[in-house]
Amino acid sequence: MKVVLTSTCVVILLCGSAFGTRIELFQAEGRNGMAASPTDGLCETMVKPQDYACEEHQVMTKDGYIISVQRIPVGRSGGAPGDRPPVLLQHGLLGDGSSWVLLPPDQALAFVLADNEFDIFTWFSLVYWNWSWDELVSDELPAMFQYVYNETGQKRHYVGHSQVSYWLDLAKFDPLGAPAITLIAEICVKQGIDCRDLMSAFSVIKEGTVAMYDYKDENENKKHYGQPTPPVYNMTSIPKDFPLFLCHGGADSLSDVKDVKLLINSLKNHVRDRLELHFIDKYAHVDFILGVNAKKVVYDPLIAFFKLQ
Repeated sequence: MKVVLTSTCVVILLCGSAFGTRIELFQAEGRNGMAASPTDGLCETMVKPQDYACEEHQVMTKDGYIISVQRIPVGRSGGAPGDRPPVLLQHGLLGDGSSWVLLPPDQALAFVLADNEFDIFTWFSLVYWNWSWDELVSDELPAMFQYVYNETGQKRHYVGHSQVSYWLDLAKFDPLGAPAITLIAEICVKQGIDCRDLMSAFSVIKEGTVAMYDYKDENENKKHYGQPTPPVYNMTSIPKDFPLFLCHGGADSLSDVKDVKLLINSLKNHVRDRLELHFIDKYAHVDFILGVNAKKVVYDPLIAFFKLQ
């Protein structure tokens, strides 16, 4: 059965998205996810030490990949879990779920949301394997959305930060310069590491289009897409009544103002009360997850938007 996702899509500094398409949510028997309790996972190392309840889960995609998922079901003050709107927090490329809990509890988005009676799910995205953005959209996100729905039975909210690294000094990072080339080379030569997702990100920066993975070979592209070049995602296909909260910064050299305006222009016919735009003049790329005032200028408006939907 094909359905339109009914979750609130919150996109912070989005470099690429395919939420305008319809996604088939699967109900694979025996693949709904398996509980796990690692002693060195994110829950034990970064969440529970802050006095928050945390659960480790595993979710299997339809093609057999296993995703490590962390759930913060209640805030620090406790309370009854199970009747709280779920929020999926997706990290950027080369990051992981810890990016949402790096700041103190009164500043980190995962903790702030939990304390505001949301049910939090974050995970380690499969960006290091033979996946590009295309598979993240077609395989990983449907698995995550289905799993969270199975666990909660509620409308899901989704927050995504970028799809590039958060640990570099991105305000000064030249994606086409020598440091970037060295970084990519060091990552891609590691055994078991595949750079398709990384290459997709740099293709967007270099070419200025959000397209499917480019195999750099016309015959390979034809084999996968039926055409010599990869298809471009059509942002105008996002349903006009789909709730969107877009936040970007004037000091961001990756999701820069000019590029974000292209996305905003594609949403010019969006239902007015379903689209909220926030521009923060001095914010760079990582400030949205590490800024000391992010709660005030980003997270509080975000929570207010959630509660209106």
